[in-house]
Amino acid sequence: MMYRNCLLHNSTPNLIRITSFILFFSIVASFLVLYQEGNNWNYNFSSYDDEEDFIIINDSSMTEDDGGSSSTEVNSNGNPSTNVVDVMYAPVQGGDISPLGDKSSQNTHNIISNLASESIGNSVEEKVKFLEDLNIPFYMYDHPNITFKGQHINLNGNKLRRFGYEMLYDKATIRVLEESPMRTKDSENAKLYIIPTPMSEISASKMQDLVHLAFGTLLNTTTFKRTNGHNHVLVATSFILFRGDKAKSDWGTMKDWYPKLWNITVALSWDPSEIANGLKNGVEFYEYTDTFKTMKPMTKRVFSLGLTGGTNFPITKKEFSNPNGLDLYCFPLTLASLEKFHSSSNLIFYHSPTFGSIHNSTIHRQAPITNITLENFPKSSIGFGISSRNEWIQTFRDSKFCLNIRGDSPHSHALFRSIRSGCIPVISSNTLPIFSPILKATLNMSDYCIILDENELVNDPHNVLIKLNALDESFIKNKIQHLIL
Repeated sequence: MMYRNCLLHNSTPNLIRITSFILFFSIVASFLVLYQEGNNWNYNFSSYDDEEDFIIINDSSMTEDDGGSSSTEVNSNGNPSTNVVDVMYAPVQGGDISPLGDKSSQNTHNIISNLASESIGNSVEEKVKFLEDLNIPFYMYDHPNITFKGQHINLNGNKLRRFGYEMLYDKATIRVLEESPMRTKDSENAKLYIIPTPMSEISASKMQDLVHLAFGTLLNTTTFKRTNGHNHVLVATSFILFRGDKAKSDWGTMKDWYPKLWNITVALSWDPSEIANGLKNGVEFYEYTDTFKTMKPMTKRVFSLGLTGGTNFPITKKEFSNPNGLDLYCFPLTLASLEKFHSSSNLIFYHSPTFGSIHNSTIHRQAPITNITLENFPKSSIGFGISSRNEWIQTFRDSKFCLNIRGDSPHSHALFRSIRSGCIPVISSNTLPIFSPILKATLNMSDYCIILDENELVNDPHNVLIKLNALDESFIKNKIQHLIL
């Protein structure tokens, strides 16, 4: 749902309202039923509880249960006063509520079904009313040391080019939540607490010490001390954040804070708890296994929003600072429909850069390009890139199916683009449903995607993909209905 909206500046008031509700509901869907049924926050979460994965830190206030003291002191620079020897890896209650097999998650699915059904009406106003009635008030911190609103953050050009779209997406998420009618100024009666620190932006800047100011301020607020960090949500989809393997290298600035933030919930582009639990239970992650072993969870609870994606062209500092940057670089929205599907001239859209990928992914990414003869294949756009931004966007949107193939990581920016272009995603990444499940308590990827076996595709891309051209109308209609939601 959230993938449909990048909150345009010129949106109508109703569209802004429905956008903010849908995005906020997507973020809290995993926790919604806990409030409805009076359950506590430890309900039905997976647990990563191997005692060997504890690393001792020299803070006597730290416990296995809460991950840190509720009254952390900071020095004059905003830094933690405790001398943390290493980050703490503790049992994870992360991931998301299991999508199957329990009453609470079924209720969450019922709410999503009601939102999509005609029983509550098809108009924006009717769906807004339905979402308003859910009544989940949240408090958003507004201290300037936490939000950095209006402050210039000096960005690192190389990191901006790499993580620019995640930064824009996090920015859009915060802006949508700021405008949500569910936002309350009364922290005492809030059910959730949003931390609007622009983490992805800071991580790609030359001012990474800002985290000390942000979290030093946060941890000394009355609200954070009262809750000990529970019920707090931080959006940080940049791929270098909240990763055990980056705690002392690329993003070492955070290593002293991870133990103090252990109880918060972080919305990432991937799900470290599922990876940790998968490794513990012997799940096969193929060429990614060794890397995954180092990517341990850094907070008690996490959920995956998936990897976002803009227009596949680098963003400059000047463009990022443009007030209309969200509108310019968010992939244009085209709603999926049967009419759009049948009018699209390309069966498949897939382009990949010529340079290689790690984890033996180059062979996967280039297989459709090098092993399909387009003259003997239904009209498609498959190749090593399109130089024009406008032509690339238009061709993407003029396609029935869009390939999403594993690369340096199992997830791909192409999934976000596929959804926003109204193009049915075709996924070739066996690890993706575990590595980066998109709100798995709410959405089932197989409902709106076609999932291929990556080994079958790499071995015979022509015969695997030609089958897309023979799918029956009812199958296509079902995918599109879920894609629209």
